[in-house]
Formats: sequence, C-alpha cells, structure tokens
Amino acid sequence: MPSFGRNRVAPNSCEAASVGFNDTPRICLTHTTNSSFFEAHEVRHLLPVSVFCRCSLEKIYSKFTTDLQVRPDDIDMNQHVHSSRYLDYVLAARFDQMERCYKMSMQMFMERGLSWVIKTSHIEFIRPLLLGDHFSVTTCISKIFDLGVNVEFKMNRKNNGKLCSKGYLECYMINTQSGRATLIPDDMKTFYEI
Repeated sequence: MPSFGRNRVAPNSCEAASVGFNDTPRICLTHTTNSSFFEAHEVRHLLPVSVFCRCSLEKIYSKFTTDLQVRPDDIDMNQHVHSSRYLDYVLAARFDQMERCYKMSMQMFMERGLSWVIKTSHIEFIRPLLLGDHFSVTTCISKIFDLGVNVEFKMNRKNNGKLCSKGYLECYMINTQSGRATLIPDDMKTFYEI
C-alpha cells in the first residue's frame, strides 16, 4: 500500500487503503459525517472503528487517481475553466480508470449491450482551475446498488494539492437496445467491488 499523509493520495494509484485491525496504524480513506470525502486518518490496532472514526461499517471501495491538464479550449470568458468542463474531466478520469484500474473497459460493457448513464450530478466549485494547470481527479465508488453506482470525486491542483472541486455522480446501467435501466450483472459487480 502506498504511503499516504493526511488528505494526500498517491498519483495514478490503483491501490486502495482500507480499515483493518491487523496492522497498526492502517489508513482509512472514506468520508466522515463532519468532514469532506477522502479524509485520511489513522485507525488504531484492535479497537472498534467507531472509537477513532465515524466511517460507516458498509464496504469501503477503492479510490483511483488520474492526472489531467487544463487545455485552452476549456477556458471561458472569465479566464478559468468553464463549469461544464468539470464533468468532462470526471468522465475522462472514469473512462481511464475503468480500463486501467478496474480492468473492465467501457468497450467491454458495450460488447454486452450495456452502458452507463448519469442520473444525477453534483459539483461544488471551490477554487478555479486555470489555463495550463495540472490537476488530479480522484474517484471512488461510494455505493453499489442493483441498477447502478454512486461515484464521489474530487479534483486537486498538482502544484499545491489544493482542492478545486468535489462532488458525486449517480450512474445507472442501461440496456443499449431498450435504453432502460437494467440490473448490473453479478460478474460485472465483482470488477467494481475492489
């Protein structure tokens, strides 16, 4: 497991940190009720998780990071990235991560007559991204349900690590023939339950 400092992620990492009682300390990278997504904190050996963190006891899924750069056509009249581009960045990161990290590319879904659609998207704009900025997009499945997944994300500027935006997506699996939501096949769920 890569070494993580408080609120830091390993660049382009396909490894996950998890809560555990075997090692001391392990790092818990999940949300808490009073803090932001991906806050890292230590969980001490052989003590209940609830003593040191408020993480739900639901499954904690892996987080993955993709590095991107702001291009000239991303800039709006206010000389920062247009708000619509942030969703493009998240989708580009997920597309990369599906193949590189989950080992289940979008093409593999399409070959089975399946695809993903976004039902809900929420983005908080915290600091503007500017022309030429290098930044990372870190995503994490927060919940898998019968028809889809909830994906949380954050974007950090590379030169100083500052949070630029964060949010979540509610994504549904659809049958490409009917265009209607369909159950996620069990064999596909296993790729995403890492």
